[in-house]
Amino acid sequence: MERSSTSCNLITMENGPKLEGPTLFPEIPEAAHLKKAFHKYGFKTGFLKLAILRLVAERPIHGYALIKEIERITSEDWRPSPGSIYPALQSLVKHGLITSSADGRRRIYDITPSGRIVLEAAIKHANIVLEHITILLNYKPPLVTPEEK
Repeated sequence: MERSSTSCNLITMENGPKLEGPTLFPEIPEAAHLKKAFHKYGFKTGFLKLAILRLVAERPIHGYALIKEIERITSEDWRPSPGSIYPALQSLVKHGLITSSADGRRRIYDITPSGRIVLEAAIKHANIVLEHITILLNYKPPLVTPEEK
């Protein structure tokens, strides 16, 4: 099956639907980290990792401050738990997308050059997905006239 570089296909699996898409930005070596870092635990964890990368790209920050910043930005609609934020941070460190350094009892996280490249690619991909979702949510079937029936 031929796919464009921005298309995604919804595949029905035995255990439910699975989003399958092309390799994102194959010309960027760091793009391999996208699949490793964002696919394993589904959309919510992937979105949390994207949010973390975006915030860490602005300034070095510790885990609790990330939780509070996400809560503030989302008008308190989303407050990731420590049980979700710290494993996501560990995964991003493991994949070389952020670094972790000690600052007293806290760990400070900062983005790596590879993390910046992956963030840029992930934001482009997320924007494409959002465009597709918007099209689907705004879908209106074509009007069928009585003569066409």
